[in-house]
Amino acid sequence: MTHIHNYHPETGEFVHTSNARQNPLEPDKVLVPQHATTLKPPAIKEGFARVFTGTQWKEVPDHRGETWFDLERNPVVIKQLGSPVEKDLIAELPPVPLADLKLDAIQSVLAEADRLAAQFVAGYTEAEQSTFVKRENEARAIQSGAILPKDATYLMKLAGGDAALVAGLKDVILSRSDLFEDVTVAVTHMRQQAQERIEAASDADALAEVLNALKQQAVETAAGLLARKAALDNG
Repeated sequence: MTHIHNYHPETGEFVHTSNARQNPLEPDKVLVPQHATTLKPPAIKEGFARVFTGTQWKEVPDHRGETWFDLERNPVVIKQLGSPVEKDLIAELPPVPLADLKLDAIQSVLAEADRLAAQFVAGYTEAEQSTFVKRENEARAIQSGAILPKDATYLMKLAGGDAALVAGLKDVILSRSDLFEDVTVAVTHMRQQAQERIEAASDADALAEVLNALKQQAVETAAGLLARKAALDNG
């Protein structure tokens, strides 16, 4: 018995085989409906689809459902027949160049350092921040004996004109100033150490270890500094 082989009207992909019906007008021939052929398709081959071109069957790569990647490293789910390679797609991402990994790592640590520094000025307005130097200068002048509390113009204003309160205010200001200085030193050290240790990493695994160590160190440093800040805030 003659068989006909049906294929998809758009892709030409083999759909199924069925028995052919005899042509009543030409008994020695069979009826071949649209999108079908009497040409036998090749055997099933893994990774390929059987596609009828109009004159013959052709084995076409079938990667539908797979995830490949474009040149920008973005994932692309394959939805059509054909070789993804012809569309500039790759099946597996190549390793990220070590130089790029190092750049990302440095940027990550620098961002963490910025977040750490930002926590110590959070809650202060720009106007208040602009007076930090003036407050510290008067506080240190009082501490050194260069001026009396009553002569500290700005601190007297903050203390409501009460010279007795200026002494206590001076201690708080100096403690905060020392904390800010330690934060600056810690952030600077974090940045410098990150640059040196990350650049020294010989491969991706070594870089990952360095980055984890730097992050852990940052967490511990931040915890100590924030504890001091909390003590000052609640004092």
